[in-house]
Amino acid sequence: MGSITAIVICVTLLLLAASREAAEPAAAASGPAAEGERLIMGFEKAELESKKEGRTCWTILEDADDGVDFYAPFEFGELDRAWTWQCRPGQVTEGRLALAAKVGPNRANNHQFQSTPLIDRCYPVLRRGETSVILNTFGFLARSGSDLGQWAGYDLLRLDLRAESKLHVWVAVEDDLIEPPVVCEFDVPGGSWITLEVDLRKAVSQRDLDLAKIANFWVLGRSAQGTEVRVDNIRLARTGTAAKLGVLRDDRPLTLPEAKVPDRPMIPRLSQAAEPNRAALQLEAPRVFERATLAPFGWIAAYDNQRLLLGTNQNGKAAVSMSRDGGGTWETLAAPTVENLDHGTARGSVVDQSGDALLVSSGLGCAGVGVVTPRQFLSKYTFNGQGWEYRQPPVILDCDIRHCASTASFIRLREGAHAGRLWAAWGQLDRFRSLCVHARFSDDDGVSWQQVGKGALVPGSRESYFAFNTYGYQQPRCTPYGDGVAVFWQDARGLMWNRCEDGRWGEAGVIDAAAAPLLAPTENESFRVPGSCVTRGGKEVFLTAWKIPGVLRWDGATWQHELPEATDAGVLTLAGGKDLMLLTAGSTEQPPPRRRVSITKHAAVLCYRREVDGIWAKPLDLSGGPTTVLEYRQITALVAPPYSPPNFAPVAWSDLSTVKFTKVPVLPTPQP
Repeated sequence: MGSITAIVICVTLLLLAASREAAEPAAAASGPAAEGERLIMGFEKAELESKKEGRTCWTILEDADDGVDFYAPFEFGELDRAWTWQCRPGQVTEGRLALAAKVGPNRANNHQFQSTPLIDRCYPVLRRGETSVILNTFGFLARSGSDLGQWAGYDLLRLDLRAESKLHVWVAVEDDLIEPPVVCEFDVPGGSWITLEVDLRKAVSQRDLDLAKIANFWVLGRSAQGTEVRVDNIRLARTGTAAKLGVLRDDRPLTLPEAKVPDRPMIPRLSQAAEPNRAALQLEAPRVFERATLAPFGWIAAYDNQRLLLGTNQNGKAAVSMSRDGGGTWETLAAPTVENLDHGTARGSVVDQSGDALLVSSGLGCAGVGVVTPRQFLSKYTFNGQGWEYRQPPVILDCDIRHCASTASFIRLREGAHAGRLWAAWGQLDRFRSLCVHARFSDDDGVSWQQVGKGALVPGSRESYFAFNTYGYQQPRCTPYGDGVAVFWQDARGLMWNRCEDGRWGEAGVIDAAAAPLLAPTENESFRVPGSCVTRGGKEVFLTAWKIPGVLRWDGATWQHELPEATDAGVLTLAGGKDLMLLTAGSTEQPPPRRRVSITKHAAVLCYRREVDGIWAKPLDLSGGPTTVLEYRQITALVAPPYSPPNFAPVAWSDLSTVKFTKVPVLPTPQP
């Protein structure tokens, strides 16, 4: 009986094994792709070794668990990983290894921002486990030194995927410019292999995807209970090429949801309008605002003599205060929705003469390097005629940025066909792991943001082919220019600019090649280059920049140098749209190749005022001699709004713990 029982058990086990083999496709031997197909990624060790030989393909391949780990480091010399492909044997459809990943369990959507149909369609939230990254090619696909990004001549992207339980999947593809990416969604059943298919020809016709310049693709998943996932045999195919497995397709159009924007840009109405107090002022001694600083976060704005707005850093927390009596007393407003003032939040921008202020924080959307997600949270304070009110919830400025950023410049157009339009420019790490400048505009007072052309990249702003330091991005500033905008930045090529006019960007130009900072002194240290710009009239631009003393003036055709005796990179403000002032507090040095976060410098806070004939008056010493001024990561704690009331400019500066502020009157109007 014992031998008969043993035989029965053996036969039963053999039958079970046979049934499993029949239910699953056999592992295919490595070899050339089927006719009409081209293998992009099969996750085999030899294949990965051959595809990581690009001159800046910064990836590492290690043996692990009878397979390999293939990963990209987060930063140079650091152990953290941007992503890891765990390539393991077992369930495969090609070769010996497949990508093994885990999804979830994912939490239900709990957005802390005002979403839009476009965000809902193209940008799943990755923060705090709402969606899981199954596969990411950031920093590898376009930098491998091979032709992995050359998809021309093919019609379909196919990948084999198996989930142990039901799974919702996003597959996204992008070329060198397109924003948002082309996104397809699939509901994958559990327990068997299936092929997901993206129609590339539809993406070309409906979204202008450039198949010759594919930069990245990625796969995301969401599962309430969590599941293990396998991905294999990522390939291109021509129309009519048979697939060995069942195929899932997203048959929806790939066109983007239509944005609901006003016919003309919105200008906030003063719903509780009060007569402004703009009587002539005399310069007074600075007043004090205790227990606060102005770097790395902080600004000052004014509507009139009495109503002031002040953004400050209070013990590492962003705070906003308002005065209705000229700075004698202050009331605390709702704090902005920000996180990480050090390298995840911009200091804030005053955008118009009413004192409206915008600030952006990517810390709230941070989900690691190299992924797209609702990341740039935008907060706004709007003057209503009596004071400022905070708009809630925050909105999303941008999802394309691939890492945290601490730089953004905002301005509102004051005149012309697009009066009221908001412009934003910021430095970022992009899809190629390059450093560049992006810009968008808004016609609905900053609720939704649009780009000029196929993507938000400012042409000519990519500094380098590849960035080892992902924090060393440019620090752009923007100013109105005709019916569009001018954007300025400094990098290894010098002081640069580009202009958007008539709905088109021009070619980037070099203003001064000698004013070239080293944005990344080391792999872990970055230079946040200071500077300022304003526009008087349509195209008369005044500009300050690091390493250029005084002020540069663009007269519509050439750059002129004014006030060379002043220090470089000062703060410009234009009172009433015509009276120009320059504020300085010493120079900012190129940071040394070592970590230097917070220092102080000893300098006088000076104000230069420009006469109507173009002559600069002798400076006012606002601080009463040299004083201690904070400098946080090269951000000087000296602020003034780019556009001030017609009779004065509010100015503030701080040391490590105290803010001082004053009102600088405009020069008297010359009598005939």
